[in-house]
Amino acid sequence: MKVTIYKSIAFAVVLAISVFAGQAQELQNEYQNIRMERSADGKMFSVHMSIKPSKMIRSQEIIYVFPALVSKDSVYRTELKPIAIAGNKRFRVLKRHKRLGNESSLTRLPQVEPVKVSDIHKTGDIIISQHIPFERWMAQSHLKVREEIFGCANCRKIELSSTVDKANIPLFSSQDYKYSYIEPAAVTVKRYEESFESKVNFVVARYDLQTNFENNAHELSRLDNFVIEALKMKGTTLDQVFVTGYASPEGDFNSNRILSERRANTLAVYVKSKHPGVKKAPAFRVNSEGEDWAGLRKAVVESDIDYASEVVAIIDKYKTDKEREADIKKLDNGRVYIQLLKDFYPALRRTTFRMGYAVRPYTIEEIPEIFDTKPGLLSQNEIYRLAKLNLSKGKDVLSIYEVAYKQFPSDVIAALNYANALLQYKQDAAKALNVLQPHKADVRALLPMAIAYHMQGDEIQAEKILKTAVEKGDKDAKRILKM
Repeated sequence: MKVTIYKSIAFAVVLAISVFAGQAQELQNEYQNIRMERSADGKMFSVHMSIKPSKMIRSQEIIYVFPALVSKDSVYRTELKPIAIAGNKRFRVLKRHKRLGNESSLTRLPQVEPVKVSDIHKTGDIIISQHIPFERWMAQSHLKVREEIFGCANCRKIELSSTVDKANIPLFSSQDYKYSYIEPAAVTVKRYEESFESKVNFVVARYDLQTNFENNAHELSRLDNFVIEALKMKGTTLDQVFVTGYASPEGDFNSNRILSERRANTLAVYVKSKHPGVKKAPAFRVNSEGEDWAGLRKAVVESDIDYASEVVAIIDKYKTDKEREADIKKLDNGRVYIQLLKDFYPALRRTTFRMGYAVRPYTIEEIPEIFDTKPGLLSQNEIYRLAKLNLSKGKDVLSIYEVAYKQFPSDVIAALNYANALLQYKQDAAKALNVLQPHKADVRALLPMAIAYHMQGDEIQAEKILKTAVEKGDKDAKRILKM
């Protein structure tokens, strides 16, 4: 007989466990109209919901509801105020015990005033609104509910738990994006330079100009056009002319230096005689760089010739032209040297003209024309003014800020303005971040960087940068984070 009783009890326990496991995710109540939100000042977090018993609560039962906010990674948790829903008989008993001062024996939470289930059916769902101080993790938290159900003997019959909703509160949204453009300081003194490479050819070992030799007629025409344009640039005063001769690195070093300087002087005399305006430049100098090993090295690096790395290594290893030339001639039984003579050396024989100008400030009426023809003559402030002018007319401004950035690549204001334009007009977050990266220590770069990361969907990094901006005194970042 005892054995039979033991088996019956064991069967009952197994059945109870099975029922509990089967109901673990099926809550007794319906949780509806859930709304989780952050206050306008950002300091409070509110949870609103209605509770409706979805299953008949027996007269002797009481259900305790324990709502809680749990962080997305389950590290943080905040318990909200619990609610109790009592069956009709249980409610009357609790009231009577409370009057007699003996309520603790029949209630788990004496401080929680229970709601009678029949009253819910008459008046509608239980409306819950709770407010707690906001913490960052709550923005992506889960609202979880645990239900504890007690029977007539105050024994817990079952405990259920489930997530009923998920918060999705953006701390930083596209509505918070703010694009700031900084006006660069105006300048009264501007400098501008232009360079030109002349490939006029000379007879071997000679420096007299022969206009009909090889392609010289065409090359001299190119040089003339350069000087003509250089002398008529609006708002400029030519005050520097530097003429430099270069030689290819074969033969005697000193002879090459002297010859390249004489050829440079020949072209300088030609330009002065044909274009008298250049003689007004207070500084007019002619010199020679001699053999252009640096130019040869660059050309070889950019080529795909055989033994390119060996040629570069020889140039880097030796300091004198004789040592370099001797070792290069040994490569591939002299074939490399022959190829250099044929394909690389002619381009190294050249004369460069470098013109320097003083540039006056331009009026707003002049700036568009100068931008279209010679944007390099404009200061960053003038380019900024053009962008504002275009904006007022509904015209493109992104390309204007791009020119400023390319013209002043190391300037933080040029980078900030271009990055903001990339974000505002093209939503090009990746390129904006690339532009801003060298200037990330500047507090003014932090907000556009945060916007860029947010555009890419990285809200955590965006908020991290915004907090850094707040610490550094950025008022816009403080407004966005409501701190």
